Amino acid sequence: MSLSHLVELVATFTECLLVLITTISVSKKRFNTSLNLLLIIIFSLISMTIVDLLNQWREFSYITPLAAMICIIFIGSWVLSTGSILIRSSSCILAYVIILCIDYIIIVLFGHLIGNPSNFFSLFVTIDGVNRHVFLVIDKSVDIIVFFLIRPFLPKLSKLTIRLQKALLILSIISYTVMQCLFQTVLVPNIAVMQLTVVASWCFLIGFIVAFIAFFLSLTKQEQDRQRMEMLRSENALMTNNYKTLHSTQQEYIRTLHDFKHHVITVYELISDGKTESALEYMDSLLKTSYHQAAQCHSGNDIVDAIINSKLAEAQAISIHFTFMANLHIPIQIDPVDLCGVLANQLENAFEACMQISDSAKRIVHAEIKQVKSFVILRVENTVISDPFENNPDLHSTKPDSSISHGYGLLNIRSIAQKYEGTLRTEFSNNRFISVVSLCDLPFDTNNSTVG
Repeated sequence: MSLSHLVELVATFTECLLVLITTISVSKKRFNTSLNLLLIIIFSLISMTIVDLLNQWREFSYITPLAAMICIIFIGSWVLSTGSILIRSSSCILAYVIILCIDYIIIVLFGHLIGNPSNFFSLFVTIDGVNRHVFLVIDKSVDIIVFFLIRPFLPKLSKLTIRLQKALLILSIISYTVMQCLFQTVLVPNIAVMQLTVVASWCFLIGFIVAFIAFFLSLTKQEQDRQRMEMLRSENALMTNNYKTLHSTQQEYIRTLHDFKHHVITVYELISDGKTESALEYMDSLLKTSYHQAAQCHSGNDIVDAIINSKLAEAQAISIHFTFMANLHIPIQIDPVDLCGVLANQLENAFEACMQISDSAKRIVHAEIKQVKSFVILRVENTVISDPFENNPDLHSTKPDSSISHGYGLLNIRSIAQKYEGTLRTEFSNNRFISVVSLCDLPFDTNNSTVG
């Protein structure tokens, strides 16, 4: 094997490697990193071999890159990744188009640099000569730089609709055909024609970059709109639940008023008969019932009210003694979705832990939500059947296979706390588990919200 042949093989391998990496970057990987890398190298070598064999048959033909593409798309990418074949095909073709554009630009620039811009075929298309080797080193180095720059954006292509995927594939095929036609002008020893080729290549690259930027700006806007809609849906669901709870409470209160005259008559009759002690006991029972019905949350924050009131109803149904102290009458800046994510997870963990206690009299949950300077503090305390730290010091989620499930949702709580420059503190004392979350209430960017 000659040096020239070895250089050509390395250049071809680089192209195949870049195209394959680009193709699978738009999809999900099937294998771990080590195995994935090994298979990428293997399929790149296979593609290189195909191109080399075809070049020995006919140099720089239309069929050689096409054959490599077929190998990469229908064999390599299928084995290495999962996802839309339309997107993988489009990304593969566009990768080759970008490589061709870079080739044409480097060819012309290098030709001018060495002072022979007209005879490109003898300088760069033949496989012999130092100029060809230097050109390949520069050309493939630029290819690598460009592909590493665009690679982080490639996974977003998978978010395109089927219609857009088909349109992208058609555009890719047209672009590839145009660039292959332009390639033939490289073989024409005419400086004007070759300059036209370079201009066309530059126009394509600039158009591609502009389209890429516009596409990602559109995706970003769509993602922001989706997040806003998700937040609105969460708020609406919570508000709806709150209204239902309030409506139920109102209906219960109306029924209580309806029966009020009967209670008054009963007390009157007891007193008239001289049964004062019985009358006092009856009135004490009525007062306790009225207090329980009035024990609804009015913290000043709709989200907190919805969650607390929902849990009050749930606690009554499953025999948990749930008490609370909530005061947020000063408006807060915290995203309602994040506030819900913290408090709902805290209470859900507390209720799940309490339900492991067989004695309903020992099922106790107490929540405190308050403002301390620039922080909102959410403290939830609940009884537990055992020390959750004993066998699970990091409080990993154990919901599927364990009796203690305090770890469920804590990861999300910690993430939200970090987002608001706050903290999550957990402790166990006197058969009670305590979680305290602090969230900074100062206005700052919270675009990356986490919902639990």
